[in-house]
Amino acid sequence: MNPGPLLPELLPDALDGMTTAADADVTALTAQIADLTARLEEARAVLARLEHTRQAQEEISARHPVGARDPLGYAEILDLLTRTPDGIRPKEVCRARGLPEEHKTIEGIRAKLKRLAGRDLAHEPQPGLFVPNKVTDLQKTL
Repeated sequence: MNPGPLLPELLPDALDGMTTAADADVTALTAQIADLTARLEEARAVLARLEHTRQAQEEISARHPVGARDPLGYAEILDLLTRTPDGIRPKEVCRARGLPEEHKTIEGIRAKLKRLAGRDLAHEPQPGLFVPNKVTDLQKTL
C-alpha cells in the first residue's frame, strides 16, 4: 500500500513506524520458530521411542515363537472365534480344545473370552455367546 509521496519532514517518522512493524514481525516469527522447534524435538523424541519399541518387539518376537508367547491359549481361542463367526460359547471352546468341561475350566474360558471382548477382538451379543468383531482383523492378528 503506497500512501503517495512523503514529504521529506515526514520520512523519518514513516521509517520509524515501518521499523517498529518489521521488528514486531521478526519478534513474532522468532517466537513461532522457537515453538515449532520445541514441538519438532518432542515429535522426534516420540518417533525415536516408537522405533526403539518396534525394534524391541521384533527382537522378542524373533526369539520366542508365537506358541511360546501364548501359553494361555488366547491365539487358539481367537482362531476358534474366526472359524465360528456366528458365535461360540465357553463350553464349546472347552470341547474344541479338549479341556475338561468342569465349572472352573468353563469359567476360565469365559474370563478369557471377556478379556478378548474388552480388547475389542470379540463381543458378547447375548450372555455367554461370543462372536468376533471383524473376522479379517482377527485373522491378521493371528
